[in-house]
Amino acid sequence: MTNQVQDAEVMYKASLGTADDIAAASLIRVDDKLKFKKNNTLITVGYEKRRGYRRLQGVFGGEIGFGTNGSSQSVVYGNKFSDQYPVQFTNNFNSFGITTVNPTAPGRTARTTEAKNRGGVRFGVRGFIGIEYFIFSKISIGAEYGWGYSITTRRGATSTQEVYNNGQNGPEVLIEELDVDTSEKLKGFSVDNNNGSIFSMNNTLGGNTALSGGAGALTLIFHF
Repeated sequence: MTNQVQDAEVMYKASLGTADDIAAASLIRVDDKLKFKKNNTLITVGYEKRRGYRRLQGVFGGEIGFGTNGSSQSVVYGNKFSDQYPVQFTNNFNSFGITTVNPTAPGRTARTTEAKNRGGVRFGVRGFIGIEYFIFSKISIGAEYGWGYSITTRRGATSTQEVYNNGQNGPEVLIEELDVDTSEKLKGFSVDNNNGSIFSMNNTLGGNTALSGGAGALTLIFHF
């Protein structure tokens, strides 16, 4: 994602010249560029057995799942902070909001250059049992109950910020590393559709992943 802002250095140099220099420089832009990366991988392998007679079938089995997820973003700003001239930069790539930092004004301005969001590794095993009734030769109605154990390891979120601080000793540029959120490890048992529990196989990301079937739900199945 890219947003254009005024070239602060060119504008400053033009301000030392003529009005025509300033007018020409005001048209020159530089790019603020944001790169966002996200991954969400989930692999499951299962085994199912069936027992029954004619239209009515009983099903049971188990499955094992493993996955990783995470996201990060980085920003390259077209203008460097300066103690000589005002600098524009994009403060919000959702709304393309622009901030101007004036070197004569006291205070502190921070902009994010890199952010690593929460993510991690998850692992789960699940057993299930259910029934399936064929209302037609290729269409059936099924009900399934599942119960599983899952482990989720989440790393903490971090942020790297470039800070322009105009204090008592004059302007200075700092790089700060911040811990935005802590890491954690969660594990436990849960039924399939217990989405309020972090131990649910459906909830290993903190949201319903639809990894397994619904507890107490009826399912219409088409066989091809």
